[in-house]
This record gives sequence, C-alpha cells and structure tokens, in this order.
Amino acid sequence: MLPPVPKLIQLRGMTTASVIVLPLPQTSVQPALPKGLTLAPQKLTPAGTHPVLFTFTESVGVHFTVTQLKLPSLQGYRGVVLQIPYVHRDDDSRLYIYPVRLYLNQVIPLLAGWMGYSLPQRLVKIEASQTGYEIKSLRNARLLSAQFEPVGDRASLAAFPHFQRGMAQLLAQPLLIKYPPFKKLPGTFFCASLTYHLDEPNPVQIKPADHSVERAQLQAVNVKIQLFHQFTQKFLPHSAGNYTTTNLQESPLGAFRLWSRWSLGPCRQTS
Repeated sequence: MLPPVPKLIQLRGMTTASVIVLPLPQTSVQPALPKGLTLAPQKLTPAGTHPVLFTFTESVGVHFTVTQLKLPSLQGYRGVVLQIPYVHRDDDSRLYIYPVRLYLNQVIPLLAGWMGYSLPQRLVKIEASQTGYEIKSLRNARLLSAQFEPVGDRASLAAFPHFQRGMAQLLAQPLLIKYPPFKKLPGTFFCASLTYHLDEPNPVQIKPADHSVERAQLQAVNVKIQLFHQFTQKFLPHSAGNYTTTNLQESPLGAFRLWSRWSLGPCRQTS
C-alpha cells in the first residue's frame, strides 16, 4: 500500500555522490531492519558479513514534479544516506535496498522527503569539502566522518569495468520504505525507485560547474571512514571504529565518486 503523496510526486536533480560499501557482521546489520524484513543471501561480501552502503551527497537543481507540473528548484543541500541492500520481506523473495536513515543539512528537502516519501530523515550539521565529510548532531555529537583520496581522473563509466560487476547491482535495487517511517511502530512497506540516469545525456547545465556533465562520470577514491558510538548504537551495534576501503579501480565493491542526474518515484509494481 502506498501513502497518498508518492502517487503524485516525483523528485529529480543532479548529485555528486561519494559511495562506500562496508562489509559488516550480519549480527550487527540485522538489528537495523524493522520487523518484517530480513537480510537476503548475497555473494559480494565474505560469509557472515553483509554489505552496508554509505552515500555522501551534494545535490543541486532538485525539483518536484506534481502531476506533470514542475515546481521551482530547492536550495542545494548535502546529505548522508545509510542503506542496506540485499533485503527481502519475510513474505517476499524479491530483493530490495532498505534506507535506514538519511541525514540532511537543510530543512525543506528533509520535510519534502519525509512528507512525500516517508523517508526516515534527521536534520544534522554537515561540514564538507572536496576531501571529506564531518557529520554531527544538532547537539554537536559526532556521528561519522569520512576522508576521500581521489585515484585518477573523472571518466565515463566505460573506464571502470568493475562498476558493472558490483556497485551497479546495489544501486539498481529498488527502495523498500516503511510507512510511517518509525521502526518500532506498526506500518506497511512500499516500493520506490531511486534511479541514477547513468546512460542518459544531461540536457541542462547546472551551476556550479563541478556538477555540469553531459553524461554520468565516475572517479575512484580511497576512503577512511569513522563510525562513532553515538551513530552505531542506534543502527549498527558493535560497529563503531575506523574503516578503510579499496577504490573502484581495485575492486567491484571499491569506493567511488559519481556525478549523475537522478530521480525518485514510485515503483511500477508495488509490494
């Protein structure tokens, strides 16, 4: 069953996203899921672990389309998204990716995602640069931080053969969202489609110039990420600590930075 708003609203925009996968123990990941969802078998990470997806985003040119009426663009904003891929409902074997939490630094896009798509969002402080992100609660408690080291230049997807063997599979999984977005309260699930338009030309040049690309581009990055106890105690118990990732040139699950258009809308076939 869909909440009423997603039937009418679609979001579109342009993003620069730094994407990281951490293989964490299944015993730490399963508690992040609400009742009715279970981790599905997968072969991307070692036995006993499960991939957890962190996406650090900077979005511009984001706008709503309401029953074919395009509304003015939102102010640019930054965010951090924690997602768990390879999830299925207890009564459904299809694979989904579950958005555990979205952290945003602007109120209007937060309200839009919460009211329009029942997304589990929180307002936070985000300090960002070309080389890293620092995320704190509104009370200045450190939640997580990441440092990015670019490897090579930006290039088209064709320059990264590992991408189709690993990360593309994760990004293609449809979202399974809980409505209402409260983990401990009863509710229902619906499917939404977050699509990165990787193969389509970008007809609109968006400022700043860093976001303006004719087609999606990738850049491999090495990442050091720190998860603080204030963050992990709520979602990923016993996972606080420092982690280092490989980059996309070295591994199908390696970290990368993506420049791409994206859209969010309801799945054609709901669950």
